[in-house]
Amino acid sequence: MRALVYRGHKRVEIENVPDAQVPAPDGALVRTTNFAICGSDLHGYHGPVNEERIGNTMGHEAIGEVVEVGPEVRRIRPGDHVAVSAVVGCGRCEECQSLITARCANSETRVLNLGQAEAIAVPAADSSLLQIPDGVSDEQAVLLTDILPTGYKGVRGADIQPGGAVAVVGAGPVGQMALETSFLFGPSKVFAIDQVPYRLEEAERLGAIPIDASQVDPVEAVLDQTGGKGCQHVIEAAGPQATVRIAFGVLAHGGTLSQVGATTDPEMT
Repeated sequence: MRALVYRGHKRVEIENVPDAQVPAPDGALVRTTNFAICGSDLHGYHGPVNEERIGNTMGHEAIGEVVEVGPEVRRIRPGDHVAVSAVVGCGRCEECQSLITARCANSETRVLNLGQAEAIAVPAADSSLLQIPDGVSDEQAVLLTDILPTGYKGVRGADIQPGGAVAVVGAGPVGQMALETSFLFGPSKVFAIDQVPYRLEEAERLGAIPIDASQVDPVEAVLDQTGGKGCQHVIEAAGPQATVRIAFGVLAHGGTLSQVGATTDPEMT
């Protein structure tokens, strides 16, 4: 089968690799129909060479059709249209059985970096695969594999209350998901802070107040529009030190900051 393989700094190649197979009695084989590119994929592509990843398949945001399951799989069946979890666990503990595999009690949590290939060997299929309901498109469903839950987790972590002011620092894909889902909790206003015009345009279309950090001091801009108080709820969705500083700068006294932005900065890891 073909897969997109990491070969070093700014180098990925489509290669023929061994066919994926059901990895264990509780696993499944999924034929990939759609996948997305994660920011962490781009970190690896643009960053220094990671010797440990050379030769590995890229990606962990995929959906597809179940081709085959192991004898211990109970919930998933061949032919199911499924989203593949970006994070998998042991599949046996209470946390995995409750579909919160990031908290796997047996410490087997790992990112399933196999998604940008024609097929995926999925361990612990009953907890690692989610059946996609009829009427949900591939373009919608693929967001559920990583990007939408990540943005939503940031929103939940910020403890948004009705009438509170919200700031999302970093209006990239995850930030856009955070912006859109933040409106579910009834904030009085939502600020979107970024430097990329089309991101800010999209944020404004969603109902946010755009702040172009390349044109104005974003902290001063937020304070000016909140009577000097700042925002009670802040989601940092980029990762670099500069955006983390902005996030703290716009945070109101007693407010809650939720960070989901990934960073490769050694001073912040």
